[in-house]
Amino acid sequence: MAKFVRVTMTDGILNLDTLLIQEAYTESDTSAHVMISDETQIKETWEEITREEYEAKRPVIPEPEQQPSEGERLAKENAVLRTQMIQVETDTLAAMEGLASVFEDLLSLRADVKFLKATGCS
Repeated sequence: MAKFVRVTMTDGILNLDTLLIQEAYTESDTSAHVMISDETQIKETWEEITREEYEAKRPVIPEPEQQPSEGERLAKENAVLRTQMIQVETDTLAAMEGLASVFEDLLSLRADVKFLKATGCS
């Protein structure tokens, strides 16, 4: 178990032996909430507090952002590349259809020119 105390600070330094500290949170420029072992004798200058008071001053430390695993990262990159490849294929097919249409129009014009030349209407 542990004890919880409010300890004064002088120039930002706790007024107790740091070897006694299990955990500490600054309350203000002049005091801190400190967890000490049960065996530690509480000094006159320390104020004993409840676990609840101590926990209330504990800062909320956000969980570190979890990095994706190598497999997850590669799977995501693979999905992006597949999407890009599908887009390139779609664009290529559209371009090929356009070229085929232009080629058909050229063949039709060529036939028309041959016909006009053959009939003497040039």
